[in-house]
Amino acid sequence: MKIYFARSIRGASLVNVEELQSSMCQFGELLSENFDYSFDVSRDKKIFEKDLKMLRSADVVIVEVSNPSIGVGYELATAEMLKKQVLCLGMEGVLLTAMVTGNDYFVVKRYSSLEEAVAHVREFLKQRNLLS
Repeated sequence: MKIYFARSIRGASLVNVEELQSSMCQFGELLSENFDYSFDVSRDKKIFEKDLKMLRSADVVIVEVSNPSIGVGYELATAEMLKKQVLCLGMEGVLLTAMVTGNDYFVVKRYSSLEEAVAHVREFLKQRNLLS
């Protein structure tokens, strides 16, 4: 199973998601394991094309949505347009955008620990028969 994991890259971070990102490997192939943290705007087109290619090939999309991000919003809209199954994870106590929480297409789960977030991912995948 191919997993596209999305999160805020260039914006300020409210939570540390590196551990969450690396924990996705236990469930399948993590397409977005190596993010390009470049602030070199000359690379933006290449980053955009690479990310869209990965998103198109994904079986499932898991998104950390605690940090406001235009890029993550774009990825969410694209995932919905492509009919991808989407799990959005948000930290307890963080006010999430209504564009995510109000959209019935997305499954939105809150977490207060890494273990709880991983448990949400496992349950999401099990419910969709994506875990072997």
